[in-house]
Amino acid sequence: MLSRTLALAVLPLALAALPACKAQQRAQGDRGLVASYSGFSLSADLPAEARVPAVVAAAEQTLRARGYTIDSNESTEESGRLIARPPRTNDPYPRLVVGVTASGDTSHITLTYQPLGDQELCRSVLDGILSRLGL
Repeated sequence: MLSRTLALAVLPLALAALPACKAQQRAQGDRGLVASYSGFSLSADLPAEARVPAVVAAAEQTLRARGYTIDSNESTEESGRLIARPPRTNDPYPRLVVGVTASGDTSHITLTYQPLGDQELCRSVLDGILSRLGL
């Protein structure tokens, strides 16, 4: 019963902290790629030369350089997913999930900081990934 009461007390605060419905767009990297933050995720379309395995590898290198622990790293030419925990965190959350999919002549990347999102952290990590890719 206490957990339900606590959940009901925290719910209005959590809802107030939700980002606006409209995606927040900003240029990222040296080429000015546009990344959109909506909900709890940052996403961008990368040029065709950024193949999925290369993007996932750049994400892993970026996160390891920042002291993150890599919990999972999977990739093929069509899709990839990486899950990492921030430094000094042994719990399953918070975590950063990076997903990459090939889509026509682009690779689509999505970064989600779980459980409640962090736009600035996601943008900082994306800048690191783009830098490693020369983008």
